[in-house]
Amino acid sequence: LPAASPLGMPACTQLRGEPLRNVAPLYSTARMSSSYPHEENRGAAIARDGVLNLSYFHTQCDGAAQWWRLDFTEPVGLWQIALHNRPDHRYRLVGATITAWPVGGKGAPLANATVATSRAAYVWTLSPPLARVGSLEVRLPEKPAGEGCLHFLELEAFGAPQQQIDDGET
Repeated sequence: LPAASPLGMPACTQLRGEPLRNVAPLYSTARMSSSYPHEENRGAAIARDGVLNLSYFHTQCDGAAQWWRLDFTEPVGLWQIALHNRPDHRYRLVGATITAWPVGGKGAPLANATVATSRAAYVWTLSPPLARVGSLEVRLPEKPAGEGCLHFLELEAFGAPQQQIDDGET
């Protein structure tokens, strides 16, 4: 960072460049492993719509491994991922893994991280940034029945379409 305050945060006047866009609502579709049959579940797409409110998706709570997946409609480059947890029952996200997969989803993951604490939000800055990402997946391992529910408010993926990066537009 070009300048920092005594607390380690950059001075706003020193920040340069265009802010990264959340590519999730622009270049992706979402799906999930199962669907909780009650009104709390607003469907898989609610967690990628770019609106941070109290609407969330919700999988079943049968204890089986649950997942939510963001499939990009074209390859993207990513610099940062933000996962916004539900305000109550935050502990249910502990143990979930966030995985970035290459285009086609075959081969080794590009990167992954495990949610280790119960927080309102998690921000994952990718260093170096990831190239040619095809999908992001949040997966919760098997848990006892009644505890294995996957739900969160929003997943934001900050970056740009890979073609724009390759053409030097970003």
